[in-house]
Amino acid sequence: MQPTDKRQMRRTMLRGALAVPAASFAVPALSRTSPNVPTRLIVGFAPGGSADAVARATAAGITAETGQTVIVDNRPGGQLKISMQALTGSASDGQRLIYMTGAYLAIQSTQRLYDIEAQTTPITNTISTPIVMLVKNDSPYRSVTDLFEAAKRGREKASFGVITLGGIEHFKLTQMERTVGFKGLVVPYNSGPDGIKGLVSGDIDCMIGPGIFAKTFAGRLRALAVLGARRWEQVPEIPTLNEMGVPVPPTTYWGGWSASAGVSDEDAAALARLIAKVSQQPTVLAQLQATGHDLQLSEGPRQFRSQIRSELAWMSEVAKIEGLIGK
Repeated sequence: MQPTDKRQMRRTMLRGALAVPAASFAVPALSRTSPNVPTRLIVGFAPGGSADAVARATAAGITAETGQTVIVDNRPGGQLKISMQALTGSASDGQRLIYMTGAYLAIQSTQRLYDIEAQTTPITNTISTPIVMLVKNDSPYRSVTDLFEAAKRGREKASFGVITLGGIEHFKLTQMERTVGFKGLVVPYNSGPDGIKGLVSGDIDCMIGPGIFAKTFAGRLRALAVLGARRWEQVPEIPTLNEMGVPVPPTTYWGGWSASAGVSDEDAAALARLIAKVSQQPTVLAQLQATGHDLQLSEGPRQFRSQIRSELAWMSEVAKIEGLIGK
């Protein structure tokens, strides 16, 4: 099973988050035990990136809604283990939340550095972001069909940029290779912007990365396909892989919030309601959309837990089949 789609997000936005009095949205731990201790939002990625943008918009929204001080705590490095340690080393009181993405599950699938299900309490998903396949605007490949056909018959392997080996982009590429019947040259980059530089300079034929690059580099880069179940509303002219006749299970980037293990169901539900309301504030929504994100809220902690389990299941299966464990 793949990530939840926009239909669920739209249903969720119509539910009761906005009807709950603002006072009930106070961060549970702070309102009961440590009113002078700020909430800390842990981000396993460097400042200035996509995850950081979501966290800062959310932090500002929580402060505006509750008056609580919220700090964004960037803890990049160590294959996200550093950020996990920052979360799990704290009390199970909900005062620290981590921005959870599929990258954590991909690393768990290949490296076994932590156990997301055992060490965290899911709160809610908040956003989804399309994954696209990009080529240079003057590339001879006008479609994914052209690219894959060239990869199958070419003397030299077509090169595909991914964000780290064993990441979501790498997983999806291996599924494409197996489904279509080709073997590409995988070129790992430390970040999406690094991969875009490689693509623009001609070092690779195709980059798999966030949809926002299709907007910010329009005219220089061209998107061949989006990996989701439906076209991206912000750039609707990009076809899906399935529309192009490539039956690879659809997926997107996604991001949400989790607390450390041991947070009560009551506190998890209260945090989910708070984040749902904050995420729908016009200023927060505008910031999310400006950075290429779409709002996609879980119906509550239980649904987010199911989403994480589903995502971890397909990633672990791909890692095993493709021999990516330990890579």
